Amino acid sequence: MPLDFFAEECGRHITISQTDVYCSQLRLGIGSIRIAGSIFRNLEITQSGETLYIRLQRGDELLTVRISSLGGNEEPLQHYKREAHNYKQLKNLLTTTLTNMKILACMASEECVPFKKCYTDDECNDGTCFGVPLKCTCACAQGAYCRTDTWCGGLRDSCRNERCDCESVYKSWGYVDLLDAQLKHCLKSPCTVDTAKIDCGAEKLNETADIPVDVSFFKWYLARIPETGTVPADLYKCKEHVPPEELRIPEGSWSDLLRDLDSRSEEDWVRLAKKGCGRKPTAYALGGRCNDEDSYFEIAFVCDNPKKEVQVDDDLVGYKKQYHDGSQLALLSRFVDIADLFDEAKIRNDTGSMAKYTTSLNKTFEAAKGVVAGAHRLPNGITVGSDCNDFPIRPSYINEGYVLSREESFSDKWDKLKRIAVERSEQLFLLAAHFLTNRTSVVQELFGGEMKDLAKYNVDSAYIREKRYSRYFPDLAKRLGDHYVDYLRNYTLGVSREDLAFLTQHGAHARLTSMFEELFSPDRRAYFEQFRITKADEKKSHQ
Repeated sequence: MPLDFFAEECGRHITISQTDVYCSQLRLGIGSIRIAGSIFRNLEITQSGETLYIRLQRGDELLTVRISSLGGNEEPLQHYKREAHNYKQLKNLLTTTLTNMKILACMASEECVPFKKCYTDDECNDGTCFGVPLKCTCACAQGAYCRTDTWCGGLRDSCRNERCDCESVYKSWGYVDLLDAQLKHCLKSPCTVDTAKIDCGAEKLNETADIPVDVSFFKWYLARIPETGTVPADLYKCKEHVPPEELRIPEGSWSDLLRDLDSRSEEDWVRLAKKGCGRKPTAYALGGRCNDEDSYFEIAFVCDNPKKEVQVDDDLVGYKKQYHDGSQLALLSRFVDIADLFDEAKIRNDTGSMAKYTTSLNKTFEAAKGVVAGAHRLPNGITVGSDCNDFPIRPSYINEGYVLSREESFSDKWDKLKRIAVERSEQLFLLAAHFLTNRTSVVQELFGGEMKDLAKYNVDSAYIREKRYSRYFPDLAKRLGDHYVDYLRNYTLGVSREDLAFLTQHGAHARLTSMFEELFSPDRRAYFEQFRITKADEKKSHQ
């Protein structure tokens, strides 16, 4: 609600910004406001379809105004002892500021509403739902654009040079990691009976903060609104989160951790664990207790119900490597031959032949991408090597309310990392072609737009770290990283697993590039002749 108002209880003018506007309802948590020379209390705005209801109270007087259309047609529903002059002035003000309320509400939906209780990221619009308890204010996305600390989830001093610098801030405050900082040092709205229950015992600190807000985009229709303003907020220390005790997992059993965005009883958690296990868990432990109530935010459980039975062919690992490498090397030999013909045509300035060879090179690369995708699909449904730790039940195995599963999160993120590994294999094919063609311009000229920096695929790169991070299960990052590296060792063209242990190291891409430069040197072209597909081979494959 873009209004300047005078707060009697704190004795100063405050500007309400777009962050106070909900698409469904606006409640101003202030004791009284002064509008058009009159003091009103309990301002409330409700939007229902195309109709807005504005309710104001002055002493024992009550005024409700209905805007039946968003074009500014107001109709007083009920009013008591209104003074004609003040009412007319108020009505004019409401007409001026509320004509575009629907537009304002939609604009507000593009911003994260601080302090709002949330269950999913969608309820925070462009913000992130985070924290225990979950609120839109407890989110800090590294590198996100910001104007104030509020845009960085309320993490104090985190908005620097219009970017959220979460990592530096939490370290400067002495916290172990970002999760620790967000849980223990996030800005919170003033406590009410409801929020105290939601917070499960947040401790109010003896300090406050004036949170700056930007309202400059309101100036296009109401020039008197200032560029910025502040909203006072009390600081709270979030209640320490106590996780479930660690459970012993016998051989042949497996475990999962379930979390909900609201607390549940022990009985309800056991029911969900049984649903996820397929039978009653052999052991469980509850965590995130809400005050002294029998109410918890999470459960860890151990299940001895066998995972999917898997039959593994002993020769599968060797076949997978043969298919992944052999098929690509055959296409690589063909690619190099066509590249030579392209270079010869280029020297002759034979544009017709160049166009023909360009088409052939593109088709060969598309065939290579098909081989890569096919090789990466081979283990699906057949568990091999390190993949044995993959959780076989898909993420929808509980599908109840806002319950989150650690293994569900692992499966989701692991699928994304596998797709990245496919892209990496495509890049390695182009890199090998680049070296085998003696660094001629053909690869760079025709496929330069598709070539990427291999550093992007390092396990410690910012890109991969972001893909590994789970804000609800931060401990998954290491497990996902280990799986990712192990997986890459199975899918690196021409290099055995044993020679790729260095992929865990920083700057692994540089060492891998050097290996490829040596392995795919033009001097070794004769070696790759054995993989060439001859006309006889093609005829035999079609018989």
